[in-house]
Amino acid sequence: MAVTGVITLSDGSANVAPEAVISAVLVLTNDGAAVNLVGFVPTAVTPAGGTAQTGSVALSDMRPSLPQVVPASSTLTVTFDVVAHAPKKAGPSTLTYGIGATCRLSDGSIIYATPDTLTVAAPA
Repeated sequence: MAVTGVITLSDGSANVAPEAVISAVLVLTNDGAAVNLVGFVPTAVTPAGGTAQTGSVALSDMRPSLPQVVPASSTLTVTFDVVAHAPKKAGPSTLTYGIGATCRLSDGSIIYATPDTLTVAAPA
């Protein structure tokens, strides 16, 4: 059994305004027997596995009731919100994050969803 995950953001890698609410969609694809999603934690890191920037990004706690079934040979879709805060005025003009998710399945496996890129522009 192999389950994979991918995150897609409603605004993709476009420059978004600070404090904008962005919808993130996690799609878990299962090519084996049914398994349950029993744990789910949204993540925000700088691209290329840099340091977590959770102080600059708010990740929704409005996650689904768990467990949820990832059906055999099918997919499960989970949506959550992301709010990225503005770069500091003395800092760079944009901040870029990889928005992902870490998922725990009932068979004990851990899935790290492929992140999508979110770039936040500094306020004018």
